[in-house]
Amino acid sequence: MTGLPRRRLLRRHALMAATSIGSLIAACPALAQDSNTGTDEMEEITVTGFRASLADSLSNKRNSNLILESVTAEDLGKFPDQNIAESLQRLSGVQIDRENGQGTTVRIRGLDQNVTVLNGEVFLTGLEVFRLGEGGDRKQDSLEGIPAELIGGVDVYKSPNASLVEGGLGGMINLKTRTPLQMEEGLTVAGNVRMNKGSDIGGWEPTGAVALGYRNNDRFGLIATASYDKQNLHTDVLGGDNRGNWVLGNRADAGSVNDYYAPEYRYVTDRDEERERWGFSLGAEFQATDAVRFEANWFHSDLTVATQEASVKFPMNLESPGLDPNYDIVIGNNNVLEQGTFIANSAEVISFVQTTKTKADNFQLGMDFDDGGKFRASIKGAYAKAKMSSLNANNDVRYTQYSVPTADASSPTGYSHQAANPDAPANFRYTYNNENGKLPSFTLEDVPDLFSNPNYGFFKSHWLFDNTSDLENYSVRGDIEYDPEFISSGNVTISAGVRYAVRDVDFEQARYLADYSGKGELDGTDYGQNWTPYGYFQDGAIGFKSCELPAGTPGIPNGCNNRFGNSPPLITPFETFTSNPDRVETIEGFWGSGNGGTTTLLAQDRGQMVDGLNWIQSLYPDTPFARFIDPLNSFAVKEETTSGYIMADFGDDADTYHVNVGVRIVRTDLTVDQGTPAGADPTYWGTDSWNGVLRDADTIRSSRSYTDILPSANVC
Repeated sequence: MTGLPRRRLLRRHALMAATSIGSLIAACPALAQDSNTGTDEMEEITVTGFRASLADSLSNKRNSNLILESVTAEDLGKFPDQNIAESLQRLSGVQIDRENGQGTTVRIRGLDQNVTVLNGEVFLTGLEVFRLGEGGDRKQDSLEGIPAELIGGVDVYKSPNASLVEGGLGGMINLKTRTPLQMEEGLTVAGNVRMNKGSDIGGWEPTGAVALGYRNNDRFGLIATASYDKQNLHTDVLGGDNRGNWVLGNRADAGSVNDYYAPEYRYVTDRDEERERWGFSLGAEFQATDAVRFEANWFHSDLTVATQEASVKFPMNLESPGLDPNYDIVIGNNNVLEQGTFIANSAEVISFVQTTKTKADNFQLGMDFDDGGKFRASIKGAYAKAKMSSLNANNDVRYTQYSVPTADASSPTGYSHQAANPDAPANFRYTYNNENGKLPSFTLEDVPDLFSNPNYGFFKSHWLFDNTSDLENYSVRGDIEYDPEFISSGNVTISAGVRYAVRDVDFEQARYLADYSGKGELDGTDYGQNWTPYGYFQDGAIGFKSCELPAGTPGIPNGCNNRFGNSPPLITPFETFTSNPDRVETIEGFWGSGNGGTTTLLAQDRGQMVDGLNWIQSLYPDTPFARFIDPLNSFAVKEETTSGYIMADFGDDADTYHVNVGVRIVRTDLTVDQGTPAGADPTYWGTDSWNGVLRDADTIRSSRSYTDILPSANVC
């Protein structure tokens, strides 16, 4: 402490932020004092910032009898994390998943089945159940919507005790709000503003937080915080997820090429993402008497993620006769294809636009009793509600020839399938090279301008779907602690408590279907069929389903017997890049991370797809669209738990040991509602099962009740 004037009080009137509020107070004697100067006063040093956060974290771990990791705060504005998930990745035994560079799900010892609570009780973010796309890639329990600046501290429990909320396989994450009565006396204001810029995207975006706190005479404290964050991100993605698995044999080229592993398709994707997040919190404490304290907390988060993708699809198993033996073929020792030139019949780019919005509110009320004696008690109630909605618009553009119903005088119906883009090539060749296990490359061989020539592009298909979830949790609990007088050592505490909680989850997936009845499509149910005049995929190649009815059925197109051959056009108008150039977007520097087949890509303008329903309705103005819930991919869950515990702690801060033993008993009543087909041949809203949603559905309710006895013991 050389250079500090004696009796100087070093204080920083700063509100601790990012992941806790707190400081370590150390009273140290002044250096270089003579032993006879006993009247000299002691210096008081207040340590804040990063050093204080480390000290608080170590203190939390040292004083706990559990396997615990703890994060405490630096000064407001110094924490670089984008959300609370990223704050936790620094802890031993904690890992996080990432999407587009953002921390999302937290894993404890590799497990993502964990419980996240706020101040020890129920907590919702809105991202407990969600999907990233149309397939079965369902995600859960993402913390990306929680600003690190609004959290007062985080404890990660890797081992349980009987008082902790049950349900985590890996552990429990306890987010802690700031404590107003721990602030400095009077008014405290703190904040920060900074700018950020995503890679490969122009423009700087603001990020900031502000906190306002007030404490009055150790009796009343109030704290309010707000956080805003906006980011633009660009990601190059290599995809290999397919409808089917990777295939070794049974290929079209099996007669000319040795067996090799390769997926159905490879996708190279340009992904742009805009993220906007608001966070608010409000906390109040009132010390009514020396023994009774009341507290209230409100925590709000609001996240919007707008994603735009353009993906080039390279066929490797489907829509391809396979490898061209006239080019070099390299198959590794493990039978995985390392290099080869494919002949592909289908050249397509998928444009995907997703707008996901989440909103969550968490409320807590509590009362603590502690008169400094041997008995302590607390009562707490919590309520949380969250919503998530995700609208997903999709478009396929075809760059090789694609056939649609076209006028043909020689056909009995007056139509036959002919190429809508006759100037496009019938197929193309590209060379795949896995680049020794690094980022693979895709090189166009015979049509180098395949994805940049406007004479090739045909707007092939369009579709729209959404996901929504509504979540509601509430709980009430009471806890007591008692230091028994009959134990002479005085270092034993007996704890007990009860808790009742309810959790409701409603998840819906829906498709937007076009009604073709106004265009002359029949209702198959009138003729003993299981289909109706609706469609999900707006693909020009799809003709009238009624062509499949027996000849002579009233109302079917005259002479039509092949829905994909001689049907009149149903899904119209047909549009190409040249017939409607206003729909075309030019993407320069496509897939800048590597060789994705082209550096200039022409695709559907993704900006037009943001308002998905208006976009698809404007493409087909004569065909009304409506939202239909998919019962097979929707569900409702209700869980009621009643629990109680008793626990004993042996040892205090002065002891070299600490033992905790206890038992928690949990009664769970679980109800799950899930749609299922009604009968062996149910009817669909749509012309096919793949082109609509199930109409004839039953709701199956699964109910079960069970009791768990959860003993725990911790020794340190």
